[in-house]
Amino acid sequence: MKRVLVLAATLMLAACSQIGPRQKAGEPFRLLFWNIQNGMWSGQGENYNSFVDWVKAQNPDVCVWCEARTIYYDGTRDKMPVEQKYLVDHWPELAARYGHKYVYVGGMRDNYPQVVTSRTPIHGMAQMVGAEPDSVVSHGALWAQVQAGKRVLNIVALKDGQFALVVELAIGG
Repeated sequence: MKRVLVLAATLMLAACSQIGPRQKAGEPFRLLFWNIQNGMWSGQGENYNSFVDWVKAQNPDVCVWCEARTIYYDGTRDKMPVEQKYLVDHWPELAARYGHKYVYVGGMRDNYPQVVTSRTPIHGMAQMVGAEPDSVVSHGALWAQVQAGKRVLNIVALKDGQFALVVELAIGG
């Protein structure tokens, strides 16, 4: 299953490189997708500096983060009290550190929401949480749109890193 997800993410990144120009002519549009696992517990102790440096080095236009809420103390399975959890509430500050000023948080049924950050405005289309007993949304999901050159990206992010990307022409494109 992980091979399928890696292959799908690779194909989506290749497709994104053909979407349209970035702000500088000739540069491809770059999308970064990552399941950061349990709110990126390994970055807490150093204020997420390594994470910020790594994201900056990738230079993405849009990021999709899965499991984007702090749950545990750094590197443990010890649950953190709500008042100490840095993410999801502080995604705008964290994203700004790597150059993204727009953030959209998906539906949160439990501790595993999806988050999109972007250099350009994000239009939130839907935050999904599902309903028992027959919901296909187990943690939370989102649908967001981001402008990419003359096209609009429809981004759908689901639980545990399942992800779909649809490209469509924008009005006037």
